Amino acid sequence: MSMVTPGANDLDPQPIEIDLVQKVALIVNILIKEVNLELKVFNLSLTKPLKSLFHTSVVILLTKLYYDEQQIHFQKLLTTVNDQENSLRDYFIRMVVQDASYDENFAENFVKQTLKISIEILLKKAEKLIDEAVEANKHFSRKAVQELCDNALLTKDTQWLLNYVQNPTHLIEERFTELWEDVERAIDQQLDGLKADHCVTLDELFSNLQYIHDLVITKGSPTQFIDDIFQSSQGSANENLTNKGRCMSVVLYNYLAGEPLSETFTFNEKAYHLKKNGIQIFEQLRKLSPKVSELTVQMKSTYDLCSITNLSTFLTAVITKKDDTCEELLKWDSTFVNCDKKGTYKRLLIKARGCSEHCPCCNRPCDADHTATIANVGCEDNKHRCQMGHQFRGMAGYKFEVSNEASLFMCEDLKDKQQLIVNETRKTWAEFKHEHADWDFDTTSLSENELNRLRGKYATIWQKIGKELCQHFGMEYVMHNSNLAGTVPCHYILLLDGSGSMQGRPWSALIEAVTVFIGLRIEADTDDRITVLVFTDSVSPIFINEELKYVDTAKIRYTGGGTDFAAVFTYVPRVIELLRQDRNFCKFQNIVIFMSDGAGHYPTTELNYLRNNYQSVICKFWTVALGTHDTNVLAAINATMNGEYKNIKESCELAQAYAEIARN
Repeated sequence: MSMVTPGANDLDPQPIEIDLVQKVALIVNILIKEVNLELKVFNLSLTKPLKSLFHTSVVILLTKLYYDEQQIHFQKLLTTVNDQENSLRDYFIRMVVQDASYDENFAENFVKQTLKISIEILLKKAEKLIDEAVEANKHFSRKAVQELCDNALLTKDTQWLLNYVQNPTHLIEERFTELWEDVERAIDQQLDGLKADHCVTLDELFSNLQYIHDLVITKGSPTQFIDDIFQSSQGSANENLTNKGRCMSVVLYNYLAGEPLSETFTFNEKAYHLKKNGIQIFEQLRKLSPKVSELTVQMKSTYDLCSITNLSTFLTAVITKKDDTCEELLKWDSTFVNCDKKGTYKRLLIKARGCSEHCPCCNRPCDADHTATIANVGCEDNKHRCQMGHQFRGMAGYKFEVSNEASLFMCEDLKDKQQLIVNETRKTWAEFKHEHADWDFDTTSLSENELNRLRGKYATIWQKIGKELCQHFGMEYVMHNSNLAGTVPCHYILLLDGSGSMQGRPWSALIEAVTVFIGLRIEADTDDRITVLVFTDSVSPIFINEELKYVDTAKIRYTGGGTDFAAVFTYVPRVIELLRQDRNFCKFQNIVIFMSDGAGHYPTTELNYLRNNYQSVICKFWTVALGTHDTNVLAAINATMNGEYKNIKESCELAQAYAEIARN
């Protein structure tokens, strides 16, 4: 597909290449992915028809761009026809009107086309020169520019290093621009040389035309010259004069193009022959350079529109324009900016910038060359990747939840079962990679030595700007993560309402939800522990500080009775005090999950005691409210404990609620 995009001056159309089509498709796919990630919390995703609508809209946009290109192309054709209107009209009149002489008009068009074709020849040579200059410079790829930036790390100041981490694409652009300025300067010098060389060619052309003119006027009357050197066997005088004028154009073209002279001609079914005296005149002319011949061949259509009746008049009119023509060519802008019609600079800059996507784990820009294949960006054969290595996650603001230490892990260091917290949701590295299937986080292409050099590079950067980054993101600056920095296991305290209103389906749904919760936490492989308290008007401790793998939810039985919130919130401090006797107490985060259908009084004294004395060791407090009864008391309890509130209307929704808490 060929469409148009802004050119170097944002006005010239440029052909759309596969990388642009890939980028458009990438933007649509990223939009769909981001929306689906937002909807995943609600177990929803975009439907196929809606995703198709996004792509359809893009197709319509691309179709409009394609239409614009065709319209611009058609306008250019009309402009070309308009530019040649006068010469075509003169040629037509010369062919149909007797005694009409348009030698000066033909000469004017000849000079005009000489300048036009000269510029076209220069543009073609400039295009080749630019391509060769780009081919000779291999440091315009993202990888090459990145390596040049890496080599300068030790000599750069703090602000530059901050940009290297937080806005690396900007530095890539700056370095690319510095490299390109030298290349463009060299190209401009060579283009000036091409233009000067072509001015010499024009001078040779006009000088030879002058020589022909001087020779012609020595051969008798200029008005009779053409009639004298061409012989005709039939036709009227006026008709012969017109046709002989076309013969003269052909012979002049033959000489200037370096071709053998044509000796026989047929125009309007009339035959003509170049006499011996005419052949002798052109054979004694000096041989022209290949560059003049090249220019002449490119101008063949101009000669085809000429019928020269007085060669002296024609040549005089051409020669008088020599200085003006050469001056116009010298004034012509031969810089790279004007000669580059393929958007070379922008194309290379876009390639140096690389992909606009950032690693969702460490925020390093993707440096894959997606243009190496026509496959959609993000698909199995064209995934995003940091093939030159990932950076410390702390450089993107990632930290450990308990120690608040900046994470000095790289994506290469993470294991499948390792826990991450992303957008306040807890998930394993394997789950994270599955959610971002358009990324290839594997860097097996890097050897162990290369990975060590990479870690050394980022350690150097971190030593210089780590404190500034930690201050910006609100993290603790460290040069090495402590043992506490890893994923911290949790101690979950489940408070389950076993009152009479929970009998039947609500209770069985609650046990199913707890089973799902425990299963998900076991999959997380974080050595969690659990305490389960079933409360009515009293409290039944089912499990206290138990390892998850030993928990049998069948032992959590329905008891029935009233609802006394004071009793259960009196028991929670006793559990925490019991845990404190364990030397491993500080290794766990205490998370309370309070579930009830709300038929109880607000426990003012007990809740204030819990908040004032133990909230510092309660990492998180959840309230799961079930049913449509008055939940004001549950909401008040949650507010006092500064917790997170889930209002569940139907018991069948409990499993989803507990699953979301397990992943958080």
